[in-house]
Amino acid sequence: MFRNDLTQINTYCWNSQGVLNHAEKLIASSKQTGPISALIHYGKDLGHRANTPIPDALKEYKEVENWVRLATVVFAASGLELFVRRAVRLSLLSDPGLLIGRPQAVDGVSLLKAGNLPKMEERVTPCTDGVWSARETAIASIFGRRIPEIFNNLSELQFLQSLRNSIGHDLARTARRKDFWYLDPEQAEPQLVERVSPEKVQNLLRLVGLIGEKLEETARSHIGSFELFQFWHLFKFEGAKPTNKVIGRYVQLYKEGSHNKLLSTFHHQMVGGVLGREYCRSLLTHYNRA
Repeated sequence: MFRNDLTQINTYCWNSQGVLNHAEKLIASSKQTGPISALIHYGKDLGHRANTPIPDALKEYKEVENWVRLATVVFAASGLELFVRRAVRLSLLSDPGLLIGRPQAVDGVSLLKAGNLPKMEERVTPCTDGVWSARETAIASIFGRRIPEIFNNLSELQFLQSLRNSIGHDLARTARRKDFWYLDPEQAEPQLVERVSPEKVQNLLRLVGLIGEKLEETARSHIGSFELFQFWHLFKFEGAKPTNKVIGRYVQLYKEGSHNKLLSTFHHQMVGGVLGREYCRSLLTHYNRA
């Protein structure tokens, strides 16, 4: 899912950049001086911008370009944070021995069935809170080793996080002041919005993708198929009840006894691909024996 989200973020960012670049080129090459609607169709114009003078519109489009890139930074940083939290949490649920430095010592499926899953939020939270140097230390302490791609890119990851925070909390003004920048305009000397180049955003998106890939590789041996076990456990005890929140097609498959297809359908929706019948059967066997 993280890869799909990152692909969509890239698609939205670069498609928007392409459209804006085309519009700017169209405006710059025009000799018209009237409203922007003479060059670009604004449709319903809910924002009432169609009458903006062409020279002003060109300046505004350049600002829009920058804000699209800033928004991309927010999406990418937030997506990475969600993925780190999910990967670490699933690793600890599936392989609780990580909590005591003894991986593979306990099968998380046994604890899942017993309703005795460990509390691990105090180990997960440091992986996604605070500065990246502290996050990296927390991640390394869980998996028993550093992930070089994280450790070697701490400065860029911190830049990403700091910029994301400034966008979300200070409207992309990166300098921190005692008072928020617009409380007293005469004294606060309002900052300009932070600018980020297309090349910088591209590098940050590549880094986010790399970190996600390497974290997934590290966590994979600990997580295994635990998400499928979680789903089956939830569905086995709650899925067939009238008050369940699982979508209808899963309920129907469960009632029909199509358990292999149930697991395969869920897997396909989550990550794509198809699970073989024997693999699904082995999952159910493992769950029953755990």
